[in-house]
Amino acid sequence: MKKAKQAAKNTSSPEKRPELIDFSERLRVVIEHLKIEKKNFAQAGGITAQSLSGYLAAIREPGASSLAGWIHTYNLDINWLLTGQGEMIRSPSPSSVQVEPLPEKVRIMREYVSMMKELHATDEDIKKGLNAYMGVSENKDKSTYGNTEPPSSSGPSRIHEGQGEFGKKDY
Repeated sequence: MKKAKQAAKNTSSPEKRPELIDFSERLRVVIEHLKIEKKNFAQAGGITAQSLSGYLAAIREPGASSLAGWIHTYNLDINWLLTGQGEMIRSPSPSSVQVEPLPEKVRIMREYVSMMKELHATDEDIKKGLNAYMGVSENKDKSTYGNTEPPSSSGPSRIHEGQGEFGKKDY
């Protein structure tokens, strides 16, 4: 009987760490919000389901690599995860948007203009196509921005152009 009591003492569960209780609750909220299985959440953090159970029970805390895995995989806000401040899910950052390099866009636009001129398209059709490529709206009823003709000049404007000759007429 004495041995059974001694064995029970040695296998008692670790105590919760008060400083981890809020963090463990936030982890639980994330898993519920994402509607994912705990084993999948553990995998994203590069840990076992058993380790995750320790985090959820506020017994242990995850390392930086686990936090980074969750933040990257589920777009979580690290500030919210660690402190509870801010939003749980990060807004997409401008740096996460893929943008074509400017020289590539200029090359594509030049090819488009050249092709459209070969097809005898009107300048208005070419302008509409370029505006569509650049994501500029053509709806003149909603805005007056850009609806006036630019002042006439003696030649092409090179104000915003680099060393290339984008404004040069080559036709």
